[in-house]
Amino acid sequence: YMDKADFTIADSESIDLIDAAVADLEALGAEMVDPGPGGELFQACVDKWVPKWQNQQFMRGFSSVFPFASSGAPIGKLFHDGRGFSTVMFWIAFFMCLFMVYALSSWLTKLMAMSGYSLGSALSFVIALNVGAMVGAIGGGWLADRFHIKWVLVTMYALGGVFLTLMTVKMPVEWLYVVIGAVGACSTGAQIVAYAYCGQFYPMAIRSSGIGMAAGIGRIGAIAAPLLIGLIVSLKLPLEQNFLVIGAAGVIGAIALAFIDHRRSASIEHADAAAAQPKAAAVRA
Repeated sequence: YMDKADFTIADSESIDLIDAAVADLEALGAEMVDPGPGGELFQACVDKWVPKWQNQQFMRGFSSVFPFASSGAPIGKLFHDGRGFSTVMFWIAFFMCLFMVYALSSWLTKLMAMSGYSLGSALSFVIALNVGAMVGAIGGGWLADRFHIKWVLVTMYALGGVFLTLMTVKMPVEWLYVVIGAVGACSTGAQIVAYAYCGQFYPMAIRSSGIGMAAGIGRIGAIAAPLLIGLIVSLKLPLEQNFLVIGAAGVIGAIALAFIDHRRSASIEHADAAAAQPKAAAVRA
C-alpha cells in the first residue's frame, strides 16, 4: 500500500483515519490500492471510518493518488468495471417509465373522454392516477427495503404494462378507478423507486453522474410520449391502441431492468466489505 507520506493530509486525526482504513485493507489481503476494484475497496473502508460529513473532503485529499477519488467523474466511468451494459439498461428503463408517466399525465383525460366518460369523471381518473403514484412510491420503497429492489422494480414495471392493457377492457367504473390507481403506482411510483436503485448501483464517485444520465435519457421518453400518443390519436386508430402502446413501454422497461447485472452493484461491494469487518477487527486485535 501507499505510505502515509504520499498523502496531503493536514491534521493528525486524518492520519489516524488513514491508519484505520489501511489496517482494514491489510486484513482483507489488499497489498496495494489502485483505481479499479482496490479503489472501491478503499472507498468502502473510508465509508466505515470517516464521518459522512468529512467523507467527501477526505477523499478529495487522495485525488492525486487515487484518480477515482477526484471530483468531476467523467461519463465514461459509467461503463467501467463491467457496468456498461447495465448502464444502458438503466437508460432504457428510465426512458420507458417516463414515457408511461408523461403519456398518461398528458393524455389520460382526453383518452377517457374519448372512451365515453364525462369530463368530470375523466378528471377524477387523473386524481386516482396520482393517488396510486403516492401509494406506489411508499409501498414500492417498503418492498424494496425488504426484498430484492431489482425484482421489485421488474414486477412493478411489468404490472404497469398489464394494468394499462386492462384499461382496454370494459368494466364497472369503480374497478376502473382501482386499475388506474394501480397504473399510477406501477408507473410514477415505480420511477421513484428506480432512482433509489440507480443510486445504489453506482459507486459514490460516479453516483451523481449515473443518476443524472439515466434521468436525462429518461426525459427523452417524457418528451416523445405526448408526441407519439398525439400522433396515434390524430390517426383515429382504435382507442385501445393508445393504451397498448403505453403498456408496451412498461413491459420493455421491465425486460431492461431484468438484464441489469446486480452483481456489479456498488451496494453488493459495500456489503462484502462490511461482512469482512469482523475479520479485520480480529487481525488488528
